[in-house]
Amino acid sequence: MMSRAAVESGAPQSEVLGLGFRHLTELAALDDDEQLATWLREAVFRIFDAVERHQDFGTPVLISKILRVIREEAAGEITRETVAKLAGVSPSHLGDLLRERTGRTFTELLREARVEKACELLRHSEMTMAEIASEVGFCDQSHFTHVFRDLKKMTPRQYRLTLPGAAKTQKFPL
Repeated sequence: MMSRAAVESGAPQSEVLGLGFRHLTELAALDDDEQLATWLREAVFRIFDAVERHQDFGTPVLISKILRVIREEAAGEITRETVAKLAGVSPSHLGDLLRERTGRTFTELLREARVEKACELLRHSEMTMAEIASEVGFCDQSHFTHVFRDLKKMTPRQYRLTLPGAAKTQKFPL
């Protein structure tokens, strides 16, 4: 478990595997509990040192993977359980990781990803609001508009009208 945590925290997998082999070799040579206690303390420090030497204080690999999956699958029937399974963690641990690293819940991140996809469609298509709502995973246009306004401080229609050239391409009067 410590090796997995070390790799997820930024230590190179090859270094952690090398430490694992070294630890097994040293462990086989121990004779008593006092030696075991000393060895264990030193082994833990070696793992911590490996993490500290290589730690990237940016987004950890696991969190990046989770966020990428949320963005890529936002329009579909994605659930916290599905993402947790893909990431190899429990749903509750996924929630804890996201809150700790992003300050937001899975649901908040999913809503943000869906609204960003909607913004792309609003910029690059002439789809109706109902079509966009359905395309990005909202159950109906009303809910889509509510969430969009909550995040962007304007309705999807207002957003589309703020785009360059919007007045010229508007098919229907307001």
